[in-house]
Amino acid sequence: MSRGTLVLLRLNEGVFVEALRSEITPDKRSAWRDVDFALLNLHDEPVFSSEGPSDREAALERSYEEEFPAWRLIVYKKPASELMSIGRRRAALQYILLGFSLLALLVGTFTLFGGLNKERHTVKMKSNFLSAVSHELKTPLTAIRMFAEMLATGRQAQEEKRQQYAHRIGEEAERLQGMIEGILNYTRLEEKPDALRFRDVDLSTVAGETATLLSGAFAQAGIRLTVQLAPTAPLRADYDALRSVAQNLLENALKYSRPHTEVTLEVLDFPREAVLRVADQGIGIPTSEQKRIFERFYRAGDEMTRKARGSGLGLALVKKIVDAHRGAIKVNSKVNEGTEMIITFPKETAAHAPDTRG
Repeated sequence: MSRGTLVLLRLNEGVFVEALRSEITPDKRSAWRDVDFALLNLHDEPVFSSEGPSDREAALERSYEEEFPAWRLIVYKKPASELMSIGRRRAALQYILLGFSLLALLVGTFTLFGGLNKERHTVKMKSNFLSAVSHELKTPLTAIRMFAEMLATGRQAQEEKRQQYAHRIGEEAERLQGMIEGILNYTRLEEKPDALRFRDVDLSTVAGETATLLSGAFAQAGIRLTVQLAPTAPLRADYDALRSVAQNLLENALKYSRPHTEVTLEVLDFPREAVLRVADQGIGIPTSEQKRIFERFYRAGDEMTRKARGSGLGLALVKKIVDAHRGAIKVNSKVNEGTEMIITFPKETAAHAPDTRG
């Protein structure tokens, strides 16, 4: 049927009567253009419709009492082509909604698996870290125990040997203490980033004291340590934290350098920043590893791990400290040529750090 087809139902007769008219009168068409159905009284006035007034229930009740036998149901039927078009639009909408649902499901699945893979990777790194730390803690303890037993049993009567063993015990104990302090410092910064104690600190003084502390280790390894310190304005920083940064960088350079090479420690002063630079001529870091060496629980490739001691926490601690001072780290490295670490501390930012002296 066409859009103008009118179907009438006389409620008092209970039968359908189809009025096969192609269109209705203009006044009715404008009045009922958007109405799907309606109940009309004798005067063709709406008693109830799908889009009637808000008080249609009251009107229906009044008409029911007065004119119920004369009510007519009027229904406008739409052409088949329009119904098919509506069906196609509804089907398209359903397919679109289904597509969005599938897309959301896929995104959620990939996100879930990505999170699980990251968690498994973190667990694996923690396991490797604990294994490395256990091994590194065990090594100095074994040496201390061995030399202590030799001194206790009196196997070495020579005073020179006894002093040598006592010296080795002291060295291993110091190494053990350094490792434990590194682990504790990292844990402290991990749990309480605001635990640092800021005060006026001279970066050149910190670097110089650290170089003096490690000069013996460099001399023993046959590696030349060159120190170049420019006078710098005081920074608002944590003294112990900056010393830990300098010490970790120098110890890393020492561990990964060959004998008869050079390690340079340099402090540079600029109007807006102070720079700490450590460069070595060691084995270098592969490009693929350079972005990850500051991650927690991470150590560079297996070959480096076997050749050098350490838990892998040193550079992670450096990153934590530099971030706490709002600084930046840059790494330049080539395999078999060496590594350069450049750490920048902005003076403007440091100047606004809180004073936590006490």
